[in-house]
Amino acid sequence: MRRRVKISEECIMCNLCCEELPEVFENTGDKIVVLSGDDDCIDESLEGEVLICMGLCPVAAIQWED
Repeated sequence: MRRRVKISEECIMCNLCCEELPEVFENTGDKIVVLSGDDDCIDESLEGEVLICMGLCPVAAIQWED
């Protein structure tokens, strides 16, 4: 099952997620965005790496979207 990831407004733009997983996270200069496919979901093969980024985030701003 493909899942959606969101970045909450608690994000401090530390760039850890962008450095760890540039295939999914990008710093636009104004905010961190999730790079996703046409359906706004990340590829299933990247879910494990997203979980690692969730654990690395110092303010727990990376979350699965319901």
